[in-house]
Amino acid sequence: MKHILNTIFLNIIFLSLVAQNPHRPNYNSETSKQEANTSEAKVEYSLSRIDLVGYHFEKSINNQGTVVFGLQSNFLYPYIANNSLRLTYGFSPKLELSFRSYYSLVKRKSLNRPYKNNTGPYISGRVEVQKLLASFQDGFDEYSSTIVGLLWGFQDNELPLSFNFEIGPGFGFINVSAPDFYFDGPSLVLLAKLKFGFLLNR
Repeated sequence: MKHILNTIFLNIIFLSLVAQNPHRPNYNSETSKQEANTSEAKVEYSLSRIDLVGYHFEKSINNQGTVVFGLQSNFLYPYIANNSLRLTYGFSPKLELSFRSYYSLVKRKSLNRPYKNNTGPYISGRVEVQKLLASFQDGFDEYSSTIVGLLWGFQDNELPLSFNFEIGPGFGFINVSAPDFYFDGPSLVLLAKLKFGFLLNR
């Protein structure tokens, strides 16, 4: 009798674990059920994305806001000297810190548009610092910048290939010493970027 009771008890535990297994077919967690029955849509707790020349980590700070830490590098620098476009080469890592507000997640969900994985438009305040560490061309001796910007952006992490676009005005201090070109001082700039990459924790 004791062995029968033990067997029944172990079977109950086993069936309970199977019922709560999120990997079994047709499983819906309580969180998923609540989300399906409400208009609330939130940013993801955390996302990691790798691009061709960089890495970004995005962490939620409230239902609609995130903080983003980025590390990337540039190798090609276009500039204008003597009324002609020129290119110079170097290794210059960039650190980015930005705060994003995804202002339309709830609306996108109500319209059955993609919103998961922080997919949608956002407003961002960004600080970036960049410094030349290695030059691949004679005369390209210095590149450093500290820039603050206010940007509008759009991100799509629902596709296999992650897509991110940002554009907006910025102000900062820039120091450039390149062949036939020199600049050192404050400057108003147009910040813009278009990136493709892959989510690491999709």
